[in-house]
Amino acid sequence: MPPKKDASSSRKQATKPFVAAATTTGEEEEINQLVSEITSESDTINKSVFEDIIKKYIKQCENNLKGLIKSENASLKAEIMRNQQEIETLKNENNNLKKQAEMNKTNIESLKGETASLKSKLAKCEEGQASLAEEIEERTNRQLRKTLVFRGIPEQSIRKDPTSDDSGMRKENWADTEEVLAKAIADTCDNTTLADARGMIERAHRSSPNPRYTGSGPRPIFVAFYDWKSSEYVKRQFRFNATDIRCDNKYGPRTSARRDMAMKERKRLKDNGSILNGYVDFPARLMVRDSNAQGAKYYMKKDFSKEMIN
Repeated sequence: MPPKKDASSSRKQATKPFVAAATTTGEEEEINQLVSEITSESDTINKSVFEDIIKKYIKQCENNLKGLIKSENASLKAEIMRNQQEIETLKNENNNLKKQAEMNKTNIESLKGETASLKSKLAKCEEGQASLAEEIEERTNRQLRKTLVFRGIPEQSIRKDPTSDDSGMRKENWADTEEVLAKAIADTCDNTTLADARGMIERAHRSSPNPRYTGSGPRPIFVAFYDWKSSEYVKRQFRFNATDIRCDNKYGPRTSARRDMAMKERKRLKDNGSILNGYVDFPARLMVRDSNAQGAKYYMKKDFSKEMIN
């Protein structure tokens, strides 16, 4: 009767088909032990190789990551350096701008002071100029106090040859103007002969033709008298004796402009019925009368003597 096989040996034999069935129990144990050793060694070798591969891969990854980190760090450092340089440049520019702004502020303050000083000087100059203009105007009026202006005396057409009717006509010259004026004075003033009138006149002439004048009235006559009393007498006679000829003093340009303002105001007041009559007293005072009652007198309505003239 053959010997019985061990149960464990049967299982080993069943799980390891490459063991020959004809081997003995001792040989089988030896073979299984050997196979077990070989399998264990193989597993150990494979595990070691795999671990080496993993370690090499991890090492390679670490090296790659370190290289990448190093490269990125170098790039970041370079970028930081560039940014720091730009910041320093901007700081310098900002400091320069601040300095420039301070300089501009100082210059502006200085210019403000100079402007204020110039304005003050200009105001003083304008004040001095206005004062000088008024002084010149006053002297001009004094120099013209014997000079009168006559308006409304017709201009004469004179024969070139008084002895011939066919000699043609000419415009009056200064001598003709003096004669026409002397006749007008003699005709208007009381107790004044033509010879007396001629003796009062130092010189006389009409104004130059004005190309902008489109009217047909005669040019005014400017007359310098030898004596101030004679000029005042003639002026009063023409003012109070009814005549179409108007007579007034010759004034400087500023006084003339102010008297013109007063005359315009006189006309306005007469047109709206505020006054009955009025005249302009020297230098430019508007005198009016607004009542016909007995004892009603002229009074000053407005003084144009200090009106600003450009």
